[in-house]
Amino acid sequence: MWAFGSLLGGLVYGALRHGASAFWLLGGLALTTGPVALASDVSGFAVLSAVCGILCAPTLIATVDAVGRLVPEESRGEAIGWHASALTLGQSVGAPLAGLAIDHAGWRWEFLGVATGAAVVSVAGSLVGAGRRARARHLCDVQAQTACLSPTAAVSRGGLIDSAATARADKLPA
Repeated sequence: MWAFGSLLGGLVYGALRHGASAFWLLGGLALTTGPVALASDVSGFAVLSAVCGILCAPTLIATVDAVGRLVPEESRGEAIGWHASALTLGQSVGAPLAGLAIDHAGWRWEFLGVATGAAVVSVAGSLVGAGRRARARHLCDVQAQTACLSPTAAVSRGGLIDSAATARADKLPA
């Protein structure tokens, strides 16, 4: 059911003209994953799994999209490879931790633990992103240029504005 929900979510998300922030989607995924622990029977578990699965594919799509927009074209393949490696590492570490939670506290704690971890990453990522966007906007205002760096590039280059950059600070992803 989770996969079915993910399929539906991916189709709907793909049909939208504008994407959403990966961190907002991850936060939504966290909020919908926690209630799976409240399921009292198989049908409730199936429905709750389908609901939280709806945000699974869109979250993955949004993270790949963010990497594609923030990384220069000549480095994009490597960056997407690192993204895939990070996902694999998370699954490799997460599966035994979920098993540990199940063995010591019961199956519900697997969902609560994953939801809590995702919520923490979502909030932290949103705060870091907001800080970077604010810094990029400030740099654009100070330098009064029309072409500004993405927040990642602005911060990584010590705040120097590069005229070759094309992403405007007011159009950066949330």
